[in-house]
Amino acid sequence: MVKKMAWRLRAIISKPDIVQSWFTWMDTEHVPDVLAAGAESGRLVRIDGDGPTVFYDIEYVFPSREKLEMYLQNNHPDLRVKGLRRFPPESGVDYVREAGVILATYPR
Repeated sequence: MVKKMAWRLRAIISKPDIVQSWFTWMDTEHVPDVLAAGAESGRLVRIDGDGPTVFYDIEYVFPSREKLEMYLQNNHPDLRVKGLRRFPPESGVDYVREAGVILATYPR
């Protein structure tokens, strides 16, 4: 059985004044681009917190490891460059990326 894959990013935004423009870009451009490149679904979650740094988790589901690897090889480099042009490291946005096999989803 082919296992679905999760591709997850944690966005760490240290300059709150760009949060709205970053969110708008993710919501209207980046997430739709990743979906068009092969992800089955995506979700964007703002993590609760009290400090000045804002955290978001972005998770995409790909139908298989092969589809995720195709995305990472063929689409991710260009989308990453596009994002870095819009929000370079000095803008206060940093990312942590990770992938994993989805073992179960609930409810079953």
